Amino acid sequence: MKKEILLSVLMILAISGTYAQTVNRPGKLKETVLRPIKNAPVKNTAPAQFPDLTIISFDAHFLGTQVVDGVTKNLVQITYTIKNEGTAGVMANLVGWQGWVGYDSGNPKLIPGGGSAVSVSPTDVINPGVTRQRSFRVTVAFDKNNHPLYTMYLDDLNTVKESNEQNNIMQKAILF
Repeated sequence: MKKEILLSVLMILAISGTYAQTVNRPGKLKETVLRPIKNAPVKNTAPAQFPDLTIISFDAHFLGTQVVDGVTKNLVQITYTIKNEGTAGVMANLVGWQGWVGYDSGNPKLIPGGGSAVSVSPTDVINPGVTRQRSFRVTVAFDKNNHPLYTMYLDDLNTVKESNEQNNIMQKAILF
C-alpha cells in the first residue's frame, strides 16, 4: 500500500514538473522540499485556436452625384468578400468594418466612408473557412478629380483576437 502511494506521489510530481528533495539545514530537522525540474518537458497541449479574418476582395464603384443639404456628395457602391482563414469561429456581430476615402495624390486627408458590424445577429458565426459577401452604399463628399481611393479596415477596433492582425486592410481606387 505504501509503495502504491509513493508511486502515485512520484507520478504527480513528474507530471507537475517538480521533484522532491530532502534538505539538511544546520540546527534543524531534515525537511523535504519540492523543486522545479529544469528543462521539464512541455505538456502536450493543443495549439491555441483563433480566427483570422481577411478581406478577400472588394470593389468601390461610383454610382452618381447628389446634392444633400447644399453639399455635393458622391454615391459609391461597395461590395466586399471576407473570409475566416483561422482555426476558430467568431461572432459576426463582433466584427466591424470601417471605410475611408483618401487620395493617391499625396493629400493626407481621410474622409469617413461608412462603417458597421458585418452582421447584427447575435447568433451569426463566421466559422473557419467560411466566406461572407456583402454590399452597401455610402454617400461621401470627395473630389472626384483627385483620384479617390477607398480603404476598408476589417475588425477596425481590434475587438477580435486573431492569429494574424496584419491582414485586415485593403485599398482600391474608386471606379468611375
